[in-house]
Amino acid sequence: QLRRYVYDPSHVVEMGKIQVKENLTYEKRSVLVIDYKLKELRSKSTGLVKILWDATTGETT
Repeated sequence: QLRRYVYDPSHVVEMGKIQVKENLTYEKRSVLVIDYKLKELRSKSTGLVKILWDATTGETT
């Protein structure tokens, strides 16, 4: 059963400062290449890479 959220100021997570460029973009740098795989489909081959973007949160793509 779902319950209504009760706001609590201690639930707010403080984030570090992000440097934003004039066109409102920012550069996110990779931390580590976790995995690399070569996928072959018919006559084409494509490299697949799994990258760790943020070591503190463990965000990967």
